[in-house]
Amino acid sequence: MGVLLNDGQLGGIVRLTTSTAETREEAAPHISYADDDGGANEYATNIQIAELNSFNASLAVMRWKQLFGVYREARGHFYTGYSIGSGEIVHEGAE
Repeated sequence: MGVLLNDGQLGGIVRLTTSTAETREEAAPHISYADDDGGANEYATNIQIAELNSFNASLAVMRWKQLFGVYREARGHFYTGYSIGSGEIVHEGAE
């Protein structure tokens, strides 16, 4: 999750990346293994944004259930991003 503070308001992206044997190569650039101070990312400051955390967790559980056949999967995407500011959801991967 990337959360930025701009003019006293929070913005950024809630993201979910799914790495499977079939999508690993495409998914890899979306996975951060950074171990730094977080720079400008407010999320790294232990900011309390329970609603974004729960939304991200819900996306992950729904994606897991798609992979294991509980929910229908029409797209086969490996990346989902939700823009906090615009409310848009984007997907990358198979259509």
